[in-house]
Amino acid sequence: DELPPATLKISVMRAKDLIAADRGGTSDPYVRVHVADDVVHQKKTQVKEKTLNPTWMENFELNVSSAHRSEGLVVEVFDKDMIGADDSLGKTTIPLDSLVPDKEYRDWYQLEQTSADVTNLGTVELQLVLTEVTNASAAKQEASRPSKPQEKKAAGHGADPAVKGVQVICVGGRGMPKMDTGMFGKCDPYLKMQLGETKHQTKVVKRSLAPTWNETFNFDLQPGSDDSLLIECYDY
Repeated sequence: DELPPATLKISVMRAKDLIAADRGGTSDPYVRVHVADDVVHQKKTQVKEKTLNPTWMENFELNVSSAHRSEGLVVEVFDKDMIGADDSLGKTTIPLDSLVPDKEYRDWYQLEQTSADVTNLGTVELQLVLTEVTNASAAKQEASRPSKPQEKKAAGHGADPAVKGVQVICVGGRGMPKMDTGMFGKCDPYLKMQLGETKHQTKVVKRSLAPTWNETFNFDLQPGSDDSLLIECYDY
């Protein structure tokens, strides 16, 4: 029988031991996710500069059609280049029919390369939840709902059931100081956040004293930790 369409919730947590693509011995990695060859509806994380062990903690949702239920989720790490095409650092494909509906998975996945002869390309940590829906309109409605903080960790290699999650939604700001010179006196604000070892940064909103970000970030909270969430606003 044909499987019903589904919504796939993806949390791109972090990666470790990536290969160095830049001359300085580092990379500027980001992650791209999509179902099968449907790159039109792909999702991308932010770029993390000059690191081989990046932390993203970003959430995405993808609609999975009935025809794609037997396909795979493609997760590929790229090195961001200022000039020319971005270089692939490796990828992994997760068969969607291996995911039990409504079960939460959190695990480390080995990256593989299709062209380069490299034995170890590092690993990427993902959290996945596949939810079946009865029709396409229900899938669209599910995908439009805001993501909820995911504190429960699934059993799996690399998972730590004691670690809890904190989700921060940066909606916007107002009453920003005028930092730029000129007749209108605007600024280009963005936020930097840190909790423990995890850092995140919003996009820059150009020439605004009342910026809107609408960006969501996840942080791991270690048990017994007394770390505070630091949020700072900068002018670009």
